[in-house]
Amino acid sequence: MPDGIGNLINLEILAASVNQLSGPIPFYIGRLQKLKLFRAQANFLSGTIPESIANLTMLTKFGLDSNNLQGSIPASLDLSSNYLTGELPVEVGKLKNLGDFLVSQNSLSSLLPNDLGSCASLEKLFLYGNYFEGPIPSCFTSLRGLVALDVSDNNLSGGVQEFLMSFVALKYLILSFNDFDGVISTERIIRNATDVFFAQNFLGSGSFGFVSNGILEESGATIAVKVLNHPNRGASRSFLIECETLKNIRHRNLVKVLIAISSVDYKGNDFKALVYEFMAYGSLEHWLHPSNDVINESHTMRNHKLLP
Repeated sequence: MPDGIGNLINLEILAASVNQLSGPIPFYIGRLQKLKLFRAQANFLSGTIPESIANLTMLTKFGLDSNNLQGSIPASLDLSSNYLTGELPVEVGKLKNLGDFLVSQNSLSSLLPNDLGSCASLEKLFLYGNYFEGPIPSCFTSLRGLVALDVSDNNLSGGVQEFLMSFVALKYLILSFNDFDGVISTERIIRNATDVFFAQNFLGSGSFGFVSNGILEESGATIAVKVLNHPNRGASRSFLIECETLKNIRHRNLVKVLIAISSVDYKGNDFKALVYEFMAYGSLEHWLHPSNDVINESHTMRNHKLLP
């Protein structure tokens, strides 16, 4: 990124995704205090995320996923699928205009900070695939604008907070693969939400949908079903690209596609899904970057992901 970007103090949108940018994110990015959108996904950015990003208090959209970032996380935003460690900082609470906060598939740990409750504008909060522990904080009661909440595949415990049942905007809720206990009123959640997951058939989720396993009634074969989440921008294009790619390549290490489905659901909305053979040995990510518990079969099964 050129040094001169730091002088564009009136800049509101900075979009540089899917390029070949490399090296660290410059510290002077924090000078752009009018910045509302900053996206640099799918590059080769490396190093740590500068603390100066916490100065960008007007940000509503932020994306740095699919890079090579490391180190601890400052107060930001869409950082999925990197190698970030440590705790979520309390400075996150300063980003009161933040709409999306996605830090899934990293190695973040410890308790969820109460300061997240100050981000009252949040619509998407994705924390899945980390090592967070403890209960869902009671401060989340202020996040009434949440449309999607995914805290699956962590070490969270305690009861599921009852206030989640009253979130009328909530459409997408995943709590799978934690240590929650107690009883919750699923009827109240399902009445509002279109996608709710507690059960063991949920395998994982990504940028454009979620994956569950199932059994074909006739043959008894186990399958994995990837359902596209159409409200996410780019989901339809991702479906077409994946179909085209898998049509033209064959490899023994690729999961076989059994059928592609493009139809409408019972509400008349577009419905697209891919049905794969089920492979019960974890994800490519966990084989390339194994953790201490990757040898645990149950852990690898629940971390099974299909192509992104």
